[in-house]
Amino acid sequence: MGDAYEYLMRNFATESGKSKGQFYTPAEVSRILVKVEAKLVAARMKELKKAKANSEEARVLAAWSELADSLKKQSKLVKELNAALEAALQAKYAVLSDEEIKELLVNRKWYYSLFAGIKALYVTASHSMANRIAQLAERYENTLPQLEQEAADYEAKVRAHLERMGFVW
Repeated sequence: MGDAYEYLMRNFATESGKSKGQFYTPAEVSRILVKVEAKLVAARMKELKKAKANSEEARVLAAWSELADSLKKQSKLVKELNAALEAALQAKYAVLSDEEIKELLVNRKWYYSLFAGIKALYVTASHSMANRIAQLAERYENTLPQLEQEAADYEAKVRAHLERMGFVW
């Protein structure tokens, strides 16, 4: 139920246009709230039974109570199945050969992650080098004699303009 509360708060935040953090409730607090709600629901159901009210509220609370009980049973079943799976896994480790362990750990677990990491490093390095080469090519596109000629041309233009304006040196 705590997970359901967190899910509903996350959806409420999304639909209201707010960030999830503005409605964040720690998981422990969510579980406590659910326990408190369960106690309040049980108390209210007792009140309704005493009053012999056959209202919609009583039906909704009864349905909620059934769902909460079902959730508890399912959670317990999941825990039991996880424990059984863990026990089966521990038992299987004992009968694995060295080759099987090597296959599982090295080839299946680490091999692909190592090569993915190497590929990522390669891609990063190649992009970095390509960017640096492009930067250097742009910087040194013109040779020094070309730049000196261009500077001399601009200097001549500036002198010509200054002479027309009456400045001579």
